[in-house]
Amino acid sequence: MKLHKFVVEKNEDVRYWKNNKKEMASIKAHIFITGNKEYSDIYQEYMLRKDESGKWKILSWKAVSDKTNKEKEDKKKDK
Repeated sequence: MKLHKFVVEKNEDVRYWKNNKKEMASIKAHIFITGNKEYSDIYQEYMLRKDESGKWKILSWKAVSDKTNKEKEDKKKDK
């Protein structure tokens, strides 16, 4: 299997907050994978925390449904 494409949400869709005075963020990505003449795609959500030097570090990730992403796209089309 080979990573074909990795698409991250737009900046305005990133969610930011603070937890115990630490800057946190959550972002979704759409990942396209190819292999054995097959193609598949998945959506993942990443939880990040900013370290002392100002760099974002991935704390965790999980697979999420593409339903929320499709709903966002549909809402944008309706505008």
